[in-house]
Amino acid sequence: MTFSPREQVDILKAWLALTLMFVFVVHRGFTFNPQIIGKYFFVIGLGFVLHELAHKLVAQRYGFWAEFRSDDRLLMMSLAMAYLTGFFFAAPGAVWWHGPASQRSGHDLPGRPCDQHCYCLYVSGGDKPCRNSSPSPAQSIKAKFPNKCLPSFL
Repeated sequence: MTFSPREQVDILKAWLALTLMFVFVVHRGFTFNPQIIGKYFFVIGLGFVLHELAHKLVAQRYGFWAEFRSDDRLLMMSLAMAYLTGFFFAAPGAVWWHGPASQRSGHDLPGRPCDQHCYCLYVSGGDKPCRNSSPSPAQSIKAKFPNKCLPSFL
């Protein structure tokens, strides 16, 4: 899997914006604490990058050209909303794909639950189902985020 320079910039831009959105919402504005920002950068970035790479990988497996593109207007609107209202849309962009039209259109959809399930298993140590009654690290992280901005992978 290769990444164009534009795709690398778009992924980093969306990753940073998502990190700031969660910092704004959870800390009710901006906090300049490198440790807190670093934790959000890692956790949010891991889920975001794995999610988008799953789409790209599945599309490329079917022979399509696929790259992530950020939506700069939505990123700016979501950043402003997160800072001003404590609510945002976590839709930093999408994996665009192009190729011959075929019956395989839409087959990148399995990338969504697959990457989320793998992340959940990783966070829970791999020995617990994602939805159980005992608290796992994923549930502890989930408890720290307001319900209106939960990442879909938690």
